[in-house]
Amino acid sequence: ALIEDRENLVVLSDQIPLLRALGRQNGTSDVYVELNDPKSEPLLLEFSRASGIPPAATNDVYFVDPTDFPLHRLLRAIDLNTSLSRIPPEELVSEDHWLKPEETMARRYPHMAKALENTQRIAEKCSTPEVGKLVFPSFDIPGGLDAFEYLKEECYRGAERRYGELSDSVRKRLEHELKIIRDKGFATYFLTVRDIVRQSARTCGRGSAAASLVSYCLGITHVEPITHNLFFERFLNEGRTDPPDIDIDFPWDERDGVFDYVFRKYGADRAAMISNHVGFRARAAVREVAKVYGIPEQEIKAVTERMGYYWSIRSLGDSLNHHPVYKDMELKAPWPEIIRLAVKLDGYPMHMSVHCGGIVVVPDRIDRYVPVEQAPKGVPIIQWEKDQAEDAGLIKIDLLGNRSLAVIRDALAAIKENCGTEIDYGQWDPTTDAKTQ
Repeated sequence: ALIEDRENLVVLSDQIPLLRALGRQNGTSDVYVELNDPKSEPLLLEFSRASGIPPAATNDVYFVDPTDFPLHRLLRAIDLNTSLSRIPPEELVSEDHWLKPEETMARRYPHMAKALENTQRIAEKCSTPEVGKLVFPSFDIPGGLDAFEYLKEECYRGAERRYGELSDSVRKRLEHELKIIRDKGFATYFLTVRDIVRQSARTCGRGSAAASLVSYCLGITHVEPITHNLFFERFLNEGRTDPPDIDIDFPWDERDGVFDYVFRKYGADRAAMISNHVGFRARAAVREVAKVYGIPEQEIKAVTERMGYYWSIRSLGDSLNHHPVYKDMELKAPWPEIIRLAVKLDGYPMHMSVHCGGIVVVPDRIDRYVPVEQAPKGVPIIQWEKDQAEDAGLIKIDLLGNRSLAVIRDALAAIKENCGTEIDYGQWDPTTDAKTQ
């Protein structure tokens, strides 16, 4: 694959057959002999001189500080579900693999100034992606209109369905909202959300989006904002720099079908779920560390079951024996050491899970903006949480399941079947009904 397509790639490798093949194919441009292991260095330097492929000094980083090697060891044991004494040597790196500053690297390679210069040159060539600029999904517009003109047409059609004849106050409010949406370039976002909402007959757009007349006219929300004195500026305004955030509730048993629709329409290359980063908390940290120390399960359980679910591990101090919850237990070595290591694990990422409803849709390939992987449940997920995704400019849409909407749906169906009365959910306003009041 590297031989076929190396556009915009810099290749660093300590594999001589690969380097030789790349050198024959493309010459020495953007190919480097990677020096990161003293044992293989003499052979690689000899090959570099003979082939003309320049060297670059690197350092595989597995932990930030040299003092973090015990944490690396601990995490490998947890991952392999084994004890510290039984970790296979090949599963550990040496204590040298920490994030060294420039001066330390210069001392490590006193005879290889050229290799260090090449490393710096590669770093300078690497482009930094544009982070923070809002990335909106694209939307197929019928009839050759641009996105905003189509949005405006759809809003006025929706307003006529909602109100019949439009009053001056409705027109004025609609034009005001549309101007802000146009100036901020949010048209495709509203069209995409409206398209998703249409996949279910019963939805509830909520949060500050309920203050938007545009959302009401598009059927994203069902609360009439003018009568209820809801201010659009609570949702969007000229001074707001973060993107709009619309949460949509669907009946709980219809939501998976909505997700299926989004992935069918936009494809797994343009859409992905948000992830959650699940970190070690007090119980999990103590349990996992105790396991790799070979503590029997019964003893571990006796300790962890006394911990409150929301405990901070740091509240334990240096020893469990100091904590009032454990005043009747005598916990000897290695428990103090287990607690010290568990404190280091506090909040450390354990695994990723799928966010309950957040999804991101982009105009082209999602892996151009964020790293993506496959979740065990089969959906693509981005490797960032919702706050990181928003900081990077990705627009999140929350599609949530709600049991109340399913109850309402079933009640409306029962009324139609048993009473012969069909209630239009989109037009239904019980607050204006005398009997309901």
